[in-house]
Amino acid sequence: MLGAAALLLLLLTFGFAIVVSQNHSKASAAPVSSCASDVHFYAYDVTENFFGPASASNDVNAQKTEFFHRLCTDPALMVATSEYLAGSYTTPSDRTSKVDKLMTDRKSWRDSEALTQLSLSSCQSSIQSMSGSYQTLWMQKGSSSNDVPGIYQASPERPQYFVLRFDCTGKQFNFKLDCGFQPVAMQFPGIPTTPPNVPSVAPTTSPSGCPTGYHCKDPNQGIDHNPGACSLGDCGPRPVNPTPPPADTTKPKATVVPPSTTLPAPTPLPVPQPPVTTPIVDPVTAPS
Repeated sequence: MLGAAALLLLLLTFGFAIVVSQNHSKASAAPVSSCASDVHFYAYDVTENFFGPASASNDVNAQKTEFFHRLCTDPALMVATSEYLAGSYTTPSDRTSKVDKLMTDRKSWRDSEALTQLSLSSCQSSIQSMSGSYQTLWMQKGSSSNDVPGIYQASPERPQYFVLRFDCTGKQFNFKLDCGFQPVAMQFPGIPTTPPNVPSVAPTTSPSGCPTGYHCKDPNQGIDHNPGACSLGDCGPRPVNPTPPPADTTKPKATVVPPSTTLPAPTPLPVPQPPVTTPIVDPVTAPS
């Protein structure tokens, strides 16, 4: 009766149900006094967008113990795991609302964690190596560690990784160990890859007002410390690694530029004159 009442409560409160194993003797639910007593979002313990720190152990039981411990501490992980096991996904805002409800109603949180353990108790658990293309969930952190992380999906590039695997009747569930028990699947229908309406980040500036990624020259110095270089265009930011201009493929052509001054006309040469000849008069001969 208690299990049925808890399942009904989950249906009414969170809109998802977890298939519960009929063999309850295998369950090892966390004590009611400790589960859901504290709230800690493990996503804030890492700089990446993981669900939390890596869980490094080759012992299956140790991994299961750590997994269920985090479910009792991290309500965002609890909601993501519940939707993964149920195969039914809501919107990012709905998941945030579910996390808020768990933090408000700790008994529902404990019931949800206990039912998760019961549903997985009849499954074969192991640590397996996986590779190839896959989808996984990730968390977007807020400005404070008290902010509920957003949950989205991504297609990371990782050739090989280890998972805590539960082989259940007709289903298989994998949780990435290096990313804080992130669920792994071929797809997560309906879960977006990026947060909606991500605000554009304005370029940061240094105290001098120079945009990040640029070298700003002092207009009072300019080229070769020339104060007048601003008039030559040596003011404003310059890229740190500017893109070189494309090579000039145009072959230069030789041009003849006339001189800027007009030379005086040359002095005309003298007109040649015909030679002057003086006729020679025959001498007067004496009369005969």
